[in-house]
Amino acid sequence: MNKVLFALLFALIFSQACKTSRSSVAKDCVKATKMETAELIDSLRAKQIEFTWFNAKAKVSYDDGKTIQGVTASIRMQRDSAIWVSITALMGYEAARIMITPDTFELLNRLEKVYIKEPLSKIKNYIPIDADIRLLQDLIVGNYLWNTEGKLKHKNEKCLYVLKTENESIENTFWIEPGRFTIAQMETNEAANNQKVNLVAKDYALIEGYWFSNTRDILFTGASTVKIGMVYSRVKWNEPTSFPFNPDKYED
Repeated sequence: MNKVLFALLFALIFSQACKTSRSSVAKDCVKATKMETAELIDSLRAKQIEFTWFNAKAKVSYDDGKTIQGVTASIRMQRDSAIWVSITALMGYEAARIMITPDTFELLNRLEKVYIKEPLSKIKNYIPIDADIRLLQDLIVGNYLWNTEGKLKHKNEKCLYVLKTENESIENTFWIEPGRFTIAQMETNEAANNQKVNLVAKDYALIEGYWFSNTRDILFTGASTVKIGMVYSRVKWNEPTSFPFNPDKYED
């Protein structure tokens, strides 16, 4: 069960949707005009979602070829302070609760009555990223990841900008929609570990002034293949909330 829970956490953190191929581009889409890479980066920065509080629900499906499972997740965040997730199974009972702070990752597995607490730096043991809380929050809301290490280059592809960042260990590719400068797809390729994550964002809606992708699917491949689908609802910005988390009865 822990493997499924961590994969679901991975889906919640990787905020864009994904498929094995890019989403179709509408015939009347905005044409990608010529611009310098620096101009494209500036346009992306101008569209970043700035928030203090975030609150949403998401239906999440998981399929690794052996296990198929569906749950509902409630997600709450306070910028730079906390990420809180409650995972509810289809029968209506809470299966797990997750709390992430700047230094700590905590998991309450209510099904197996297990409590895990580790430094946030060890999150890469469970999901294939190594990140601080700000980067995780940017992933959840769909902000572009500002990795300044390695080479940056871009090209135009029909009605999309294709931006690549490369360093010695990893290659990131972003397909970006002109006009609103939202991310249509992101692909991360870590050749050394033979691991790839492919993501495509769909069903963008303007919610309280910010473009947000409501429908998301994730496919990541490596030692195994896992498909995860997400449908967001009840997205709210900047409404203060609480983060109830009590592991006492699971601790020795």
